[in-house]
Amino acid sequence: VLAPQIFWAPASAAAEDRKSMLESWSTRLQGLLEEKGLSFIPLDCFDEKAFQLKADVHKKHASKAFGLTVGIRLNKPLPPHSQRKAGC
Repeated sequence: VLAPQIFWAPASAAAEDRKSMLESWSTRLQGLLEEKGLSFIPLDCFDEKAFQLKADVHKKHASKAFGLTVGIRLNKPLPPHSQRKAGC
């Protein structure tokens, strides 16, 4: 899964803005094969019934500076270059 590239309301954007969006998309497509995919926590790190992190996984990451992902960050700051920057 690659980071999304989002363009808001291209139909109502000014012609110059739409042109910029298309150029940005074209540039991204040219380097698409070199992009690094997003990382996700494997499903086996979650409890099957409650869909919460297993206690051993939580404990393993408790001493780390950053949380695991945007959704499961363990009340810690987001990692640099996180999924939150997607589309920028």
